[in-house]
Amino acid sequence: MVLDLADSSASPEEVANQLKQWPVQGLQEVLVIDKSGNVVPIFPWIPHMGTKMALDYMIAIATDRSVSEIATLVDSISVSGTISDGVSTKSLIDGVAVRRGLYIRVSATRSPAWGDPIEEEFGFRPTVSIFFRLNKAESLDGQVADMLFIATRLFAAVPDDTIIYFLESGDVWAIRRSGRLEINSASFMWTPERISMIHQPYDEMSYTL
Repeated sequence: MVLDLADSSASPEEVANQLKQWPVQGLQEVLVIDKSGNVVPIFPWIPHMGTKMALDYMIAIATDRSVSEIATLVDSISVSGTISDGVSTKSLIDGVAVRRGLYIRVSATRSPAWGDPIEEEFGFRPTVSIFFRLNKAESLDGQVADMLFIATRLFAAVPDDTIIYFLESGDVWAIRRSGRLEINSASFMWTPERISMIHQPYDEMSYTL
């Protein structure tokens, strides 16, 4: 079961608590979509993880640029958006937390031995990946906005094929292939404020990896 809480006053924690207090016979799994567009598994409840698992996003780019070059560009974009005060290329390659505790790591893309799902589904093989993990103790909406600020500035600075997706569900937030940009049509993902970050034409889609 998937519950969309984008327009609800209820939080994922409140829904999880309701399910613990009043179990539903035969229910196997519940996912909720929170106000930031994150897909959050809340049932079955895993005590040591609380009601939320890791909230991880990936930007994957098929580029001739090196990991260091992309990391330097991400650092510059982060400073321009006051997401960080400058954390150095090496820190981004090692992995570092910036504003609100958003964790970022830039690395070479490692495709599974059985094949790259992005190449199989969308026709290009990423070479550099930017991994984001949201800090659940801070504003999720603010961190998603920071991640998308970096992503949209990368679209403007790097013309290569690029995809942004949510790791847990595989939902594709945006993809650019051969210069054509597409963003997910779900309004809870691309709010008007987030769409305002995009400065190029785009179409809508609803892809999943």
